[in-house]
Order: sequence, then C-alpha cells, then structure tokens
Amino acid sequence: MSELEKMLGEELYSQVMAKVGDKKIDLLDNYIPKSRFNEVNDKVKALIEKVTSYESQVEETTKLLKGNEEYKEKYSTLMESFKKELETKDKEIANIFKKNAVKEALTSEGGKHVELLMKDIDFEKLTIDGENKVVGLTEIVTNIKTSYSDLFIKTEVASSTNTNTKTNTKNDGTDTNNWESVANSLV
Repeated sequence: MSELEKMLGEELYSQVMAKVGDKKIDLLDNYIPKSRFNEVNDKVKALIEKVTSYESQVEETTKLLKGNEEYKEKYSTLMESFKKELETKDKEIANIFKKNAVKEALTSEGGKHVELLMKDIDFEKLTIDGENKVVGLTEIVTNIKTSYSDLFIKTEVASSTNTNTKTNTKNDGTDTNNWESVANSLV
C-alpha cells in the first residue's frame, strides 16, 4: 500500500488512479532545491543580524548624544566600526553566495566530493555581477573538472557500433540470436 493510498483511503485512491491512469503525478511542482533555500536563508539571517546590530547601536548613540561632546566622539567611532562591520558582513554574504553557486555548479557537473573540490578554490577571485551571477564560475569549474577528472561522474555516450545487430525474440520468450557473433562484433 503506497503512502498516497494510505492518505486518501482505498476508495478515493482507486478513483484518482482510474482518472490518472498511467500518467506520472508530480506533487513537487514548485520544488526549491535545498542549496538555493540554504543560500537565501543564510543571506536573510546575515541581513537580520546586521539590521539588529545597527538598530541597537543607533538607539544607544542617540541616548548618548544628548548634549555631550564626549559622546559625539564615541558616536563617530561607533559609526566607523559599524561601517567596517557592515563591509565584513557584506563580504560574508557574498562568500556564502559564491560558495553555494560553486557547490551547485560542481554538483550539476557530476562532482563526487564537492566539499573536497571546493577547498582548492580561491573565492576572493570570484566576483558577483549586477544580476547576482558569479563571474568566472564556469572557468573555475572547467579547470577543476579537468584537473580532478577522477572526482567527477563520467557520463558515457551511447555508441552506435551495434547498428547491425538485431535482437530476434519471439513472443514465447525464446531467443534466436547467435550470441557468439554479437559478442565478437562488440569486441
């Protein structure tokens, strides 16, 4: 008994299967890949952290600035440190984005041990353009794929050398092929 049948009950399940027939039912039509979800989720967390830090510092400094020169100096130093912290957080967000893009590209190219392959990449050389695409990604993936070809799943192209061998099978299940000649033609 399938999970869908358990959820719907036998009667409703049989009605659905009668209506659908042999067609495949795709229940995950709007599926978001986990790597993309993690990328966006990490970005959101970093941004929330940045905003919260900024808001608390602004509140603290406005309390301190009420009529005191000493606190105005503190305010300017806090603003400088805040700008540096923002730049650091922006770099972290960019690195997370780059790492996720590289991981996704290596995975789609058939990388076996993606984390191991990523250790060889200098993420500082990668840049993000205005359309949120990583510039230089294809070159890096190509270089890694050629340097570490053993760490990628090899896709084989079907050969067309078997064009003159036919399988003669009767409906009763007996095979009339000369298998020795077929084997010799493949060698």
